[in-house]
Amino acid sequence: MSEEYNRFLLSKSINEPGMSKVVRNLLRTQNFHIVTKHAFAGKSYNEAFEESLQNGNILLGIIKNYITEAELKKIVLKKLRFGGETQKYKDLLNSIKKNELEMDVVINPNDNLEIPEFAAIIIMERNNG
Repeated sequence: MSEEYNRFLLSKSINEPGMSKVVRNLLRTQNFHIVTKHAFAGKSYNEAFEESLQNGNILLGIIKNYITEAELKKIVLKKLRFGGETQKYKDLLNSIKKNELEMDVVINPNDNLEIPEFAAIIIMERNNG
């Protein structure tokens, strides 16, 4: 990670002086959060972005497939008990067990991207300064 960060910073600093200060300030901030419980699943990124702004946050991106096997097992069991589209969740569970399901971080996606089920959001709280 450190080597990748250093290469990025060196190349960016050549073309964009001051970038190292920007990155340093971003890394020092305590305002970044990954939020798993939100009401944005099924909404477009633009809708979620606008709603986040109204709540004083800046939506930076999403993390697709942000769920553990244990959490998904609970959902599958609940779906089996109460009916519903269980095959979809069973397939997801099998993908997790086989390590075929990876988290995918998407920063600043297209406005029309639909936020999928089991996606976490990445927000930055606004400073009051």
